[in-house]
Amino acid sequence: MQEQKSSTPINHLNNYTTKLCVKLLTFSENGQFSDICIISSDGIKFNAHKCVLSAASDYFMAMFGGSLKESSSTEVKIHEINGKVLQLVLTFLYTGQIQLQSDTMKDILRAATFFQIQPLITECYNSMAENLDAKNCLEIALFANQHELLELYKKATKFASLNFEKICKENDILQLDEHQLGEIISSEELCVSSEEIVYLNLIKWMEHDKLNREQSAIKLLSRIRYWLLSPNFIKEHRSKLPKQMECFDMVCTWLEWHLLPECQKNTPMAFSKPIKPGLLFVGGGKIQTYDDKLNIWTIESFQNLPTSFMNVVAAKYKLIFAILSSRTLLSFDLQTHEVTNLPSRNGQSEYNGMVMLNDELYVFSKNSRLVEKFNFSTYKWHNVTPMNTIFVNPKAAIDDGNLYVVSSESSFMDIFSHATNDWTSKAVKDIPKLGFGFTEANGNLFIVGGREEIKSRYITKNNYFKKVQIYDQFVSMWKNFDEMKFALAEMYCTSWNKQLITCGGMDDTSTYLNLVQAYYPINFNYQSKYKWKTLSPLIEYKPNTSYGLVAIN
Repeated sequence: MQEQKSSTPINHLNNYTTKLCVKLLTFSENGQFSDICIISSDGIKFNAHKCVLSAASDYFMAMFGGSLKESSSTEVKIHEINGKVLQLVLTFLYTGQIQLQSDTMKDILRAATFFQIQPLITECYNSMAENLDAKNCLEIALFANQHELLELYKKATKFASLNFEKICKENDILQLDEHQLGEIISSEELCVSSEEIVYLNLIKWMEHDKLNREQSAIKLLSRIRYWLLSPNFIKEHRSKLPKQMECFDMVCTWLEWHLLPECQKNTPMAFSKPIKPGLLFVGGGKIQTYDDKLNIWTIESFQNLPTSFMNVVAAKYKLIFAILSSRTLLSFDLQTHEVTNLPSRNGQSEYNGMVMLNDELYVFSKNSRLVEKFNFSTYKWHNVTPMNTIFVNPKAAIDDGNLYVVSSESSFMDIFSHATNDWTSKAVKDIPKLGFGFTEANGNLFIVGGREEIKSRYITKNNYFKKVQIYDQFVSMWKNFDEMKFALAEMYCTSWNKQLITCGGMDDTSTYLNLVQAYYPINFNYQSKYKWKTLSPLIEYKPNTSYGLVAIN
């Protein structure tokens, strides 16, 4: 028998798929083999095939693949979408192709979101981001804010900051709310030929709806860089300011600053220079900032900085404080030093932990599985899928876009996937009982230090740990890693410049230490030659004081 020669298969898949999609679309347009009629809000009918729609859209999959009455219907009316847009979207479902025009793009994006068609959502998002200009950037920012498209909102807002003078000529800023206008004029990307332009357009924004905007304008006026205005300009335009005393005081303060040289040595706190990003140790009404080039800490006091708090996290250029024994969350702006209250949460339980994930603030409730998240772009709270486990004292960390929650009293670790919006639980062992640190560094999760109470008949003794554990996600186990030089508990941990950082803590003599340590972890299979190193100590670290360690990269 003659041996057959092997041949390399020729890949015609792309051409085959294209022809197949076009044929299916032709069937739809001609009504061939159709088993469903989709009716738009304005009564236009489109023949379609349930299997094609279900394969391309989660919305239709839920409609036709479940027990809903539509699964056996031959007609379905879509009340939210008109015929022009529905035809374009259905064509995309069949062929994966669409022509995006500026006059229909937003309607198509709404429809793509409604039908849960992620490739079309991405296509619309990319097209909007690529075609930003001075005439449409604010409109797109408003649209993105309304529909919680965070990345698109960021790009549109940044574009508006870079082109502030152009958009002011279009008068589009008059439609912005306080939060959106504040983000633009406070942005480091703000590009103007003169600070006078910012000031005059802020006044114009206020006068457009003075009755409802005057109080907001007072807050926004504090973000003006008055040191860039001339004293003559301030005097000439002070009559346009709101009549409240705080505005009068602000104008007088800055006139003094301009006219009296000795005042310039003491810039008012509310207008002092922004705090630079980096490693910040916060507490006692002060912020200690680490300079890694000089290996030194500097310290600065702030009268309005919260002093009694349970936790602090960094959100962009803001510090978010959870106030002790309350449901209050305060925001401290590192650029303007302004303190504001975040809107009230939906849940009634007392706060019990928080963490930042994908520019959103996740908050845990006390003795509850309830989790809520705050979106800083929309400035709204949203409920999150409840945790599987009730944690008494949860500690949270972020790694690879997932949220990990552990606690000393639980033998489980709950893991939240941002992609699926769901929790899973993993059994874990050997977590210290008290005072351990929990953080991510260089793509790995770490548990650092901690202590355990050993009780005898007459005395209770604390056993402190040097050990550092790293999480091996492949076998769902914590493994021992390089030990610290000192046995510590109650320290503050974070990740900064790919390093694992600890600040403060208490040793086995119950002494509070101003110790600062750094470790550069490579991976959990390799014991690094770069052991723990001691950095310059904190300037101030007192017992019975609320502290927090944050890194702003």
